[in-house]
Amino acid sequence: MVFEFGGSLCYIKGMEIHTPNKKAVDLRCNPPALLNVPEASQYIGISQRFLRTIIKERKVPSVRIGSRVFLRLVDIDRWIESKLEGGVS
Repeated sequence: MVFEFGGSLCYIKGMEIHTPNKKAVDLRCNPPALLNVPEASQYIGISQRFLRTIIKERKVPSVRIGSRVFLRLVDIDRWIESKLEGGVS
């Protein structure tokens, strides 16, 4: 996935964002606003198959562009927040 970051075109390889002038940046520390299914599953720490299942069940919003599926980072974080249980108030 190629996107603009800090005024430069960057790309994602695995869990790292590669920029022309800087070292690789960890995807979890500085993720782009829009993730594809492999990137989103790595970000959350679940399998792509499970993520595709919850997308199909419309439990997390997604965007389809042609045959590609993308998820907004804010929607992923909201879905994670909805799954929180217990803890200290």
